Amino acid sequence: MKTALILLAIVLLSYLVPAQDTRTLKVVTVKGRKPVIEQKMDRTIVHVDAMISAAGSNALEVLARSPGVMISQDDQISLNGRGGVVILLDNRPTYLPAGDVAAYLRSLPAGVIDKIELIHNPPASYDAAGGAIINIVLKKNKQQGFHGNLQAGMNQGVHARYNNSFNGNYRKGKSNIFGYVAYSRDKNYSEETIRRDYFRPDGTPQSAVLLDNYSRSTVNTWNGRLGIDYFLSRNTTLGFMVTGSTQLKKEQFDFHGRHVDGAGKPDSTALGYTGGSYTWRNIGANLNFQHKLDSMGQQLSGDADLIQYYADGEQYLRNDTWLPDGQVSSSWKSLFVQPASTRIRSLKADYVLPFKGNARVEAGAKISNVRMDNEARWYDQINGSNVPDYRKTNDFRYTETISTAYVNARKEWKRWGLQAGLRLEDVRLKGQQPGNALVAGSAFYKHYSTLFPSFYLSYKLDSTGNSTLVLSYGKRIRRPNYQQLNPFLLYRDNYSYTGGNPDLLPGFSHYYDLRYSYREFLSVTAGYNRDEQLPYGVTQATDGIFITRPMNLVNSDSYTLVLYGMAQPARWWTVRGNLLLFWVHQQGGAGEIKIDRHTTVREIEVSSEWQLGKGWRGEITGFFPGRQGWGQTQNDAIYAIGAGLQKTLFDGKGSIRLKADDIFKTKILREQTLGIQQVTAFRRREFDSRRFGIAVSWRLGKDTNARKRRHDSGGAKDEEGRVN
Repeated sequence: MKTALILLAIVLLSYLVPAQDTRTLKVVTVKGRKPVIEQKMDRTIVHVDAMISAAGSNALEVLARSPGVMISQDDQISLNGRGGVVILLDNRPTYLPAGDVAAYLRSLPAGVIDKIELIHNPPASYDAAGGAIINIVLKKNKQQGFHGNLQAGMNQGVHARYNNSFNGNYRKGKSNIFGYVAYSRDKNYSEETIRRDYFRPDGTPQSAVLLDNYSRSTVNTWNGRLGIDYFLSRNTTLGFMVTGSTQLKKEQFDFHGRHVDGAGKPDSTALGYTGGSYTWRNIGANLNFQHKLDSMGQQLSGDADLIQYYADGEQYLRNDTWLPDGQVSSSWKSLFVQPASTRIRSLKADYVLPFKGNARVEAGAKISNVRMDNEARWYDQINGSNVPDYRKTNDFRYTETISTAYVNARKEWKRWGLQAGLRLEDVRLKGQQPGNALVAGSAFYKHYSTLFPSFYLSYKLDSTGNSTLVLSYGKRIRRPNYQQLNPFLLYRDNYSYTGGNPDLLPGFSHYYDLRYSYREFLSVTAGYNRDEQLPYGVTQATDGIFITRPMNLVNSDSYTLVLYGMAQPARWWTVRGNLLLFWVHQQGGAGEIKIDRHTTVREIEVSSEWQLGKGWRGEITGFFPGRQGWGQTQNDAIYAIGAGLQKTLFDGKGSIRLKADDIFKTKILREQTLGIQQVTAFRRREFDSRRFGIAVSWRLGKDTNARKRRHDSGGAKDEEGRVN
């Protein structure tokens, strides 16, 4: 009101003042910048464009700099100490194998990401799978006319990487066309040393294996999506979207193994080589609608999804073993071919019914079906011919249907807020191996139904709502990845194999959290987690070979304390810090493996940002995870320091960013495997982590205000991260 009166007074004065005394009023433009971190009742939001260090980065690197997110050197993602994180892309699953999710995130440039939502205790409207949810929201624009953003970036370590992207939209009348295309090239290396010592029952040394592994990989990826929203009326919108990606990977793995007796004398030496070529392709189609039934916010929406994945991999393996006198004891060559296909279909509908007094009820239903065919063909190369090896060859076929329904109610008072939900999920799955000339066929079938309650209670400690308390509870499920149910073994080197387990069952988790937050400056979360029969990879030694299979190994009780704070010592200086303390007691066993351990996990993330004037900004980041232990694994503490510098150009339309990651080359994994009787095992691994990069971005189009509609909610969620 005051602003309107001032403007009116200026207009009147412009008529009253004589012409010769006319004054020129300069236009004042007020510019604001989104904070890097934004706290909500049920999630933490990371605004990627506000991160200088996102320059030339990919989605996985941005996640690693987000508060509470930890990514191990084996690409396992956790949030606030909770593993089994489900990655969503625009509220839709990626439908990738757990091992391929990280590879896909590396191929997704940070330039196409708008924000990242960290949802540590998801409500009932989300699928119940996973320990937590991370939703990556891509940039979208619904403004009239043409708008876009172009970004080109590269970073250099031992090898160079490139991330280039363009995203944009064109809206005219009732239609809005949107999309993006991105290309990335990732090149990496890994150096690994492993020592395994075997002991007799009396504790004396029996033998040892020493391994030196070196791998190199190059990945070229194209990602894209194209969609259209058609606004039938002010209340009804129809949308159609296609997504696709193709990834070509070349990989080379060399190992040098030495086997010695108890006295340290050489017993045998092995040299191995694996050369691989892999192709992944996927295409998906989404049809969606949204209809507002009245002006109060009553709404009906729906999605139909069809996604098809294809994979084709080929590996050439060679292994030679020598005795101490130089005589060749064994030599073999193999060819491994692995074609695979996965089809996913999903239907989903959601309904929102608001009431007077800040209350509303949400309800929805979904059905999804997954069909997978994963072949593994092994051939021995003898005299130039490929002879089938039926002992290793298998064909794993899997189908799964999940039917879900949920209801979620929400009510807000002046200071109190309440949200409660209940989700029902019914699962029917079947796995089959037809068998071959040497291996008998097998099959399994499982059916289970589960209820998943969720609950939030919030209270505003002051009348402005700056200080809030939130108490929450949620039940989650950890379903096995599809390939984890395939019992056949996969070869890594002479001394290491991995396989699946058809008897694997889902595990369940119960999360209790109490959170205090003061605006975007401070949050303190205390939590208790109860995990029951979670699947873990169990490593056992058989005839000197380490075989790792997933098993329902661990029950655990854990207590967490997560502190996040932001301070501004000066107008030009912002400091952020995130501290995670995690106390856990794990108990369980499988066969000879027994787990009973108390572990304390500490992780600190800090950043300091400076506004340097004339469009310059600078940033330094630090990552300090302490010593950690999960299941059979114990990791030493590491740390990493990074920095970034940004200059905006042409009144904010363009920018140039410089960044440095792991400046002191300290992200080196040192790991010990525990719990194997009469065996000790240590591993050291480093990769191309110290990198220096540059990125240039340019914004196209003119900024205007426009009404936005979400077109990011797909129909299929529960299967995310499990297609393998």
